[in-house]
Amino acid sequence: MWTVLLVEDEAFVRRSIRKGMPWEENGFMVIGECGNGQEALAFIRNKQPDLVICDIMMPVMNGVELLSQVRRENLGTAFIMLTVMNDFEFIQQAMELGASGYVLKLYLTPEKMTEALTKVKRELERNLRLISQEIDDYCEILYNEPNDQVRTIESPAFIRDSFNPNLLILLLHGQTIFDKQDLLQLPLFDTEMNARMHLFTKMGMTTVLCAVPEETKIRIRNTEQRSDFVVLISERLSDEDIHTVWKTMVSRLTELWYAGRAGIFFHQPKTLKAHDYTNLPWSLEKNLIHTFEQMNQGLLDLSWQEIWSWMRDVELFLLRVKEIMLRLDRKFAELAFMAIDSPNTFVQALSHREAGIFLNRESICTWHIGRQRTMRLRIMLKSIKSLPI
Repeated sequence: MWTVLLVEDEAFVRRSIRKGMPWEENGFMVIGECGNGQEALAFIRNKQPDLVICDIMMPVMNGVELLSQVRRENLGTAFIMLTVMNDFEFIQQAMELGASGYVLKLYLTPEKMTEALTKVKRELERNLRLISQEIDDYCEILYNEPNDQVRTIESPAFIRDSFNPNLLILLLHGQTIFDKQDLLQLPLFDTEMNARMHLFTKMGMTTVLCAVPEETKIRIRNTEQRSDFVVLISERLSDEDIHTVWKTMVSRLTELWYAGRAGIFFHQPKTLKAHDYTNLPWSLEKNLIHTFEQMNQGLLDLSWQEIWSWMRDVELFLLRVKEIMLRLDRKFAELAFMAIDSPNTFVQALSHREAGIFLNRESICTWHIGRQRTMRLRIMLKSIKSLPI
């Protein structure tokens, strides 16, 4: 449900609105009440409600001042203003600041509130789709350039305008489908986690961008007994360093992947070490393909072991390793004149060792046997064609 904050200086009016309006029927839930704009601003910073229903005329900080400050801080909350007939100038200011609408207190009925909530709900859903797509596009760039040492990806609009993540969580979970509910069940936080978050999953690894309230305390430190997969949690971050922190976290995740360690780990900031290699040397790849074409299983195993050991020795980024695995799998299928019709379980392996075993067993050996059968069939057909009629 979408969350709502009520801001009104008269307590009996707040109670009347809270009890008399069809919140749940319209997909909303009231999570708090405030008596002036200053209280509301602290609440919004902390709890990040989706919608604020706010009186215009209030002591300390009025509704328009509150809306103006929320927009300056890019807190991404929708507003419906409550007003009386002679507040037209303030209503105009609120609409110019991006309020979704207003309702006259004199005519505030469940029907009028339903009409206003329906409009806001459409806006929230549309914005959520746009932001989700923008975050996915941003994460796609991150995954495609995990060990870029020079280029810094510009902070996207969703960070500047609507969604300000202040915590990163990276997970290696393999074939397990991982969603928000799975994350909330992990023993990560002292209190119930009330956070906006977005999950992006690719190749058995999920990046979670979280906007976590300031009072939420992370209670774990490194532990390898509380998770079957790898969970890595960043320190608090700013929008300027999200790209750099993500890269150093993938570097740490790579170390754990090669070591075959699972558990929950708290990421410590570090300098991203330079890597001499970003891809597989052509000499190693050429030798592997050559032994595959020769259909010599012994030499093929040795060539593959050489590549897998080289990856571990240079600590090639795990996302690069998985990209290479997929490319080689397609290459072997092509050489074997076969189509890939099964999921690439090796790409979702939880360790380098496990991935190598899966790829060798499920891909290389399969395509090798397929190539042998294809070549025998071609020889047989050629022999049949050469027989005299």
